[in-house]
Amino acid sequence: MLYSITAAASRGCRKYMEDRISIEVTRNAEKQIDGIFVAVLDGHGGPEASSYVKQHLWSTIRDSEGFDSDDDDMVLKAMKSAFLQIHEEMKDVHSTWPSRANGFPSTAGTTVSCALIRNGKIYTAHCGDSRIVMVRETSMGFSHTDLTADHKPEDHKELARIERDGGSVSRVSIVPRVMWVRRHVDRTESVPFLSIARSLGDYWSYVPSTMKYAVSPEPDVDVRPVTAMDRYLVLITDGITHVIKSSQIADYMWECHPGVRNNRIKNPARFLLQKTIVGWKNLKSDNMSILCVSFHNKSRDPYASLPSSHEPTSMDVPLEHYLTASPRSIALVSHQSHRYVNPEQDSLFIRVNPYEVVENFKGPGFADLTESDEEDEDEDIEEVSDFVLERHSIRMERETSINGDEFDVIDEFDEEIVRSLEAAGPNAAHQPVRVLNVHSERRHYLMNGSLNGEVKEKTVEVTKLDFEKSEELDSDIERLVRTPDRSILIEVEDKESSLLEDSKLVDSEDSLSETEDEKSVKKIRKRPSSAMAGDRNLQIKVQRLSDGK
Repeated sequence: MLYSITAAASRGCRKYMEDRISIEVTRNAEKQIDGIFVAVLDGHGGPEASSYVKQHLWSTIRDSEGFDSDDDDMVLKAMKSAFLQIHEEMKDVHSTWPSRANGFPSTAGTTVSCALIRNGKIYTAHCGDSRIVMVRETSMGFSHTDLTADHKPEDHKELARIERDGGSVSRVSIVPRVMWVRRHVDRTESVPFLSIARSLGDYWSYVPSTMKYAVSPEPDVDVRPVTAMDRYLVLITDGITHVIKSSQIADYMWECHPGVRNNRIKNPARFLLQKTIVGWKNLKSDNMSILCVSFHNKSRDPYASLPSSHEPTSMDVPLEHYLTASPRSIALVSHQSHRYVNPEQDSLFIRVNPYEVVENFKGPGFADLTESDEEDEDEDIEEVSDFVLERHSIRMERETSINGDEFDVIDEFDEEIVRSLEAAGPNAAHQPVRVLNVHSERRHYLMNGSLNGEVKEKTVEVTKLDFEKSEELDSDIERLVRTPDRSILIEVEDKESSLLEDSKLVDSEDSLSETEDEKSVKKIRKRPSSAMAGDRNLQIKVQRLSDGK
């Protein structure tokens, strides 16, 4: 059996990324696949609970009594007890998490939906409204089966259980929510709070009179055999299910399945994420995470024609580390090795306004530590970030992966910038310079103002920038870099120049501001940092010019 595993996540329009993803491949002493464990977690009230559970879930399940049994009931019992154990153990660190703005303790909690593929069976444990979907091949194409049921307060069984355990549910703007009974010194108030009925970490929902949690940490567990017609096991958070139905997931998996209609081979998780982002349209999208395990029971490798993105890797290294570092790759897992291939990629977009979208894609469940994702009132404010090139190496702002490790993110687009800078010559390679951050400045424009139409990419051509001229700066250098229908002006200015001495350009810690004499220059926001080239502080400004100018 050959398995392919893909993962994709986007913060969407939220300020923080609270989703997490877990991937574990275990092997026996002969290095044969013993099991594949996958999970998606959708945090709320902060990322603390989803991060904690992600870190401890697999090890707790693995070490639970009965997990190694051949008895399915014992395995399911082990998975259920692991959920409850983590919920209790997490109390010890809950008090260290940031309090709410109103002074109440943290309300961080998380959904958990996980699956274990072992011995020809799929064991599932599920708590919350994330979802596990099995896509199967039929004579008519692909069909789907939901392996989990969303735990929502409006569900009759969940509502009865909540009320039996001493809780209550109220509707706010037609959304049913579990009530939070908040106790003050002089009074008690009930607040409609959470729109899910089960999760881990929601200690605020504890009811002393029944000694139960209104938001229950107890998962549903189940087991089913892997059949010859099973094709995709898809785990998704509710950022996907808000706009994509399970039946649509089957349709999209058919579109990207190798060999169907002679189509291009695609990354299934990334393809589904793209379809979801389109589905959000003008709505402010939630965190979105997708984990996809594909079953290939044919003797032919469907990815044999694709170039490997890495040499076969050590099977002792966690697979999710590779997918975090190379999120566009497909991980191929067999009894012999781990291998990674790069299919053709489609761009992913998030709408900024009715006529403009930007690429917004991360790897498997990134913990995004950027300052804010809030919309700025000035649509012309553009994000920039600092890249410092020193002796052919690049220093970038750090991000944190799903396993909590810090690492430098350099993807294939960033590598293009590195190559461009190095190609500028030895002088440029030894001079720190500031260039555009491709993640935030890689702009895309809609041809007809609708996401249903063709999207045409227009972006800065960094290869056209001549960084060798930076040594010859006297006042300022302007270089016009043209894209198909859009012009972008790059200005590199010297702080010792007469422009700055005449105070025509004001540099603050947070932004480059336009003055009365520079109204044509759009304001751009940057993260505080400096790029020193000898005694000169070089800055790059981006100006969007009207077409034809």
